[in-house]
Amino acid sequence: QFLHRAQNGNAPPRRGRAQLGQSHAHRRGIGIVAFIDQQGPARAVAAAGPKLEEYCKPFAPLAYGVFLVTPGFKLPNLWVIHVRAASYTHHDDAPALLEQALQAAIQGAHQNDIRTLAMPAIGTGVFAFPPMLAAQITAKVMARADGVAPHLQCLRLCVASEFLRDLYMG
Repeated sequence: QFLHRAQNGNAPPRRGRAQLGQSHAHRRGIGIVAFIDQQGPARAVAAAGPKLEEYCKPFAPLAYGVFLVTPGFKLPNLWVIHVRAASYTHHDDAPALLEQALQAAIQGAHQNDIRTLAMPAIGTGVFAFPPMLAAQITAKVMARADGVAPHLQCLRLCVASEFLRDLYMG
């Protein structure tokens, strides 16, 4: 299996492997993935404080397939990689846009020498992707991460529930 369950929050990174854990992305990793849409940065990074929102305003909405790397501000993460995904119910090409967002996040890590990256199960919340489809797209992109970002030592997928954890493990 490409994904393996981390033994604990401090599991050592394994080259060419991804970790899956039930946690919030902003509590793990050196870089995290978030979103910028018409309203600005995702509420998930509200803990970064108002400086992050102010920093991102000129870039909102972020174009599909593009990334923006910002400081983590008050987050425990040094960097935030922002990408934009599409609503499954409002965009016919939402699966392709999700794939582009995931690829952009990994490319953002590579171009900014981020070696540890935590990302949420993109698409499974307000974007209303069927969880199995989001898991398949995520697995496809993560399987290519070594070729895109060879120095990425740990790519941790953070899911919000046992259901999603079990689905992404399958």
